[in-house]
Formats: sequence, structure tokens, C-alpha cells
Amino acid sequence: MSESKQIRLLGFVKIAGQIEALSGLHIGGTADSIDKGGIDSPVIKNPVTNEPYIPGSSLRGRMRALLEAKNGNFLSAMTEKIYMEIYGTKDYQFEALFDEKEFDDFLSRFPDDEAGELIRQYAENKGGKIFLYANKLRKPEGFNDKIFEQIQKKLENNENSERAYRLAMESPVCRLFGNSASDPGLPSVLIVRDALMSEKSKKDFMWEGLPITEAKIEIAVDRITAHAMPRTIERVPAGARFDFEMVYKVQTYENGDFLDNALGKPDTKCDEKLRKDLENIFCALEIIQNHSGLGGNTSRGHGQVRFEIKKFEAKRITGERVEGFTRLGENPTFFDCSNAAQTISFAQYAKPNKV
Repeated sequence: MSESKQIRLLGFVKIAGQIEALSGLHIGGTADSIDKGGIDSPVIKNPVTNEPYIPGSSLRGRMRALLEAKNGNFLSAMTEKIYMEIYGTKDYQFEALFDEKEFDDFLSRFPDDEAGELIRQYAENKGGKIFLYANKLRKPEGFNDKIFEQIQKKLENNENSERAYRLAMESPVCRLFGNSASDPGLPSVLIVRDALMSEKSKKDFMWEGLPITEAKIEIAVDRITAHAMPRTIERVPAGARFDFEMVYKVQTYENGDFLDNALGKPDTKCDEKLRKDLENIFCALEIIQNHSGLGGNTSRGHGQVRFEIKKFEAKRITGERVEGFTRLGENPTFFDCSNAAQTISFAQYAKPNKV
């Protein structure tokens, strides 16, 4: 009987503060009605209070996309026309991954030289890692149908679930944001909450419960006919502030281990991976602030924002209590937070409970 395994929750790292809109911010919502000459593209609002807010999914999605671009790894189709760094059991293009010994063992299952030659034709060696592009595998004319079918079956059953799962664990992006396409799936450890309008901004920008947003008129001009096509986009005005919070869950994988350093072990978590994850979070926030922006139409001047971090703290779970052990002062910079992240350690508290 195999040993029972369980993910263990060790603690949390919390990052909280405010997002200030430095230019008009547009995160699209759904219009309640269609008015001729009205707003073409409204901002998203709380349906009860009618207050604009920044959905956690918008901030989280922008962070993930930026980290995927920074890492430059293979992107896979999540849905039609949407590509992300995900690793799926049924996507054999990247799952058929071998080291040289594994590849030789795989070839030994086909004593036929012609079959081995066909497999080599679709394999590519990249620094000792061999990729077999099964989804590109095509049967040459005259090739034995039965042997080709055997090759396809053995490829499809070649531990694809485990390979996709391990590739996700090796990915800094999937380690943070999860990977639902593998079997088992890799859970996300980063919670990004909806950023609600701050109390001060409500007071400054609201009047009798109605949000004060700006209607920005933009005009697209047909390059041939010079015909003007106006459109009206609703924006949250510059100066508005939103309270944001994100929580990083510090937990183990199923093996229950959490070490000082396990960078060579994709199936084990450690302090070094935790610190790299936190560095990636602050890197993504800094890129959004200084270069990318948030929301839609950023190339046309919308969505310039500034993050003001008011809280960065780590807390561990000890018995029945949650205790804080790392905390920064008021308004730390990204540099301060990245430096503080290097001092966080959970390995010393991660000894498994004895039954």
C-alpha cells in the first residue's frame, strides 16, 4: 500500500497597499442598457454600490502575462486564440520530453529499425533534453500501419500526465498561478483580491452615491475616406485610489517536504523557490507601474498606475495560531520588499508533524 500524501499549509505572505490611477483607467464592464450617443465601453462597477473597482482577475492576468513574456517559454493554446504557459496532459508536443537514457529506452521498445528511424526524424535534441513532437508525427507512404499505430499509442501513454505535472512544477509561472491542464492539476498559491475604491476616493469622487467617471471621446479616422468614427470610452479619472491585497500561500507539494534549497528538485518546495516567487511578484508589479500599465487601451494613454505598498509581512502557522515573523515599515519600495523577501524562511518551521 502506497504512503498517503498531503499538501501541508505552512503560512502566508501578504502584500497590501493602494493602486493610484495616474491617468484614466479603463477596465471594461457590461452596459446595463444601450443608449444612442451614450457610453460605448463602460468600466466595470459593483452592481450594488455602482462603484468602479479593479477585478483581481485583471491584475492577476496582467501579472501572469508579463511573467510569461519575461520567461519566454513555450505557450500552449488554453482556448481558441488564447495562448498561455500551461502544460496539458493531451498536448504531446512538449510532453514527449526525454533525457538521452529515457529516449534510448523508448527506442528499445521498437526493434524495427524503420520505426526507430521514424522516431528520430521527429525528435530534436536541445542540450541533452530530447523533444519528440508527436503531434507532428506523420506516417510516411508505405510505412507499416501496425507499427505506426504502436508508436502513437506508446507515445500517448508515455507518462504524459506525470510529465505535464513536472513541467508545470518547473515553471516559475505555473508555480505561482497554477496549472489546471495537467493531471493532477497544480494549484495556484497566489490569491489576488478585487481592489475596491478607497474610502478617501469615494469621498472625493462620489456624490450622492453616483460614481464620477469621465467619458473620453476617441475618434478613429478611415485612412482612405477620411471618415471619422467616434467612440466614447468610460474611464476612472486620474487620482482615484483602490485598496489592493494579495496573499501568497506557503505550502508543500504532496511529498510534504519544504527545504532550504531544492532548486534541482521540481517536486519539492523550498525557501529559494519562495523567494524567487516573491521576486517575480514584485517584478511584475514594477513592470506594470513603470512600463506596461493596467487595464485596456494602455497604448493610447490609459491605465498608467502607481503601486503604494503599505504592508508586506510573512506569517507562519504554529499549532492553532498564525504568527507574524517578517514585517516591513510603512510604504516600502519594490527594492525594500525584494530585499526583505530574501530573509524569509519557512524551512525551519516545516518539520512534518509526527503521528
